[in-house]
Amino acid sequence: MSPKRKYEEPTAIVYGANVPWLQPLVEAIDPTSDDKVVWESAKVAYLLHHALDAEGNLSDALQSIGAGPETPKHKTWVKKISAKQTQWRQAILHKFLFDHVKEVIRKWHVANAWKTFGALPPEERDKIWMAEYDADPEGTIVSMMKPVIGILDTSNVFKLDLADNEDRTKMRAIRNMLRSKYRFGCEITFKHRILKDRKDLSSKEWASYATHENPSNTIVPIADLPIKSKALPVDPIQMPQTKKQKSFDDELEV
Repeated sequence: MSPKRKYEEPTAIVYGANVPWLQPLVEAIDPTSDDKVVWESAKVAYLLHHALDAEGNLSDALQSIGAGPETPKHKTWVKKISAKQTQWRQAILHKFLFDHVKEVIRKWHVANAWKTFGALPPEERDKIWMAEYDADPEGTIVSMMKPVIGILDTSNVFKLDLADNEDRTKMRAIRNMLRSKYRFGCEITFKHRILKDRKDLSSKEWASYATHENPSNTIVPIADLPIKSKALPVDPIQMPQTKKQKSFDDELEV
């Protein structure tokens, strides 16, 4: 007898606009003493922008816990954020992407022993990167962004048969954004690490992701991100139009 498929309980799509602890990044809320607000907000900010800035994309989150620039603990938080950002960049850019790009090139050379990968024009390299990604989009991006993507409801992001048209449109935009991040990461890794072995240049360009016109145009507003319910430190704000979904696959652990 074949094993029974495991069914998940119906789960609601909870968007960032309805998550209380994300409101410092969406709109002002009353101060809270919960430091987890900063770290959960930091994951979202890094997932979107590839960089954390205590005076920029995390300033509202720090203000919400009473750690604004005028407070004694602001400098401590700046150091914490800098250290966490370095850890995430190391894991995503200098570990996963470096190893991944080397393996993609190795496999290409096995099939094209008489050619040189470095001689390919950018559009041909792009086809190779994206063919690798499209073979397993969810698995690839979850592995790549593992330190921060656990906060994102990827089961719904990659669910193509959502009943609601608005949900489908939002998930499509997020898939496009994640695809762009992979493309960007592969190309700068090839350019700076494979060709030049310049880790510093790779880090600098990775952090400037949001300033590049094409990738930045794909960045989804925080309010439209589906947040994984298991990541929520508090219950989401209830909305009457919340949609219920069922998944036949086990949730991917990240």
